[in-house]
Amino acid sequence: MPSIKLFLLKVTLWLPVAFGAWYYLSVMHVAPIAWLSDAGLAGLFPEVFSGVRQSGNLLEIDTVIDASAIGNTAAAGGTIAFDINPLIFGYGLPLLTGLILASPGEIESKIFKILGGGLILLPFQAWGVSFDALKTVYFSLGQGVAEQAHQGVGLPSDAVALGYQLGFLILPAVTPILVWVGMHADFIRVLAPRFGAPSQENPS
Repeated sequence: MPSIKLFLLKVTLWLPVAFGAWYYLSVMHVAPIAWLSDAGLAGLFPEVFSGVRQSGNLLEIDTVIDASAIGNTAAAGGTIAFDINPLIFGYGLPLLTGLILASPGEIESKIFKILGGGLILLPFQAWGVSFDALKTVYFSLGQGVAEQAHQGVGLPSDAVALGYQLGFLILPAVTPILVWVGMHADFIRVLAPRFGAPSQENPS
């Protein structure tokens, strides 16, 4: 029977490798996040956002809001743009990779699971980026920008704040674990039998 301590040790050893590879290859896996974020922001809220562009491992968020709305008259004539670091919403991928590599299975199967899991995580990473962008125009650029953003987006401020907190604090940590559990249900039942055992009712 596999040992939980041994499994946790393997996870601990694999995580630095997974995080190192994830950061080194960040330019590659940021590209689909940029595409999804662009489809979400510019597609759903064209009155506020004009597009999302990749710049290295950062994303540039372009808006249609005139820069004078910030209150700097010298900036009039241009539109507001700002950068977001998508990696703060993407650390679930190396976490999932470490868990998969520490689990039993053939290397080909593990690679397939990592690629498939990465695709599953993409929408949740784009969620984080999108709500970070919404949070910026709602709360960080002044009252003039906030009023235009609220009018163009239509979401209440509380919903934007909640969406951002969900994308920043919960989804990156919880989603990869749920994906791993779904991929390794049989292994988990062997690793921790009590989680897979049927409940026993006390006799009356």
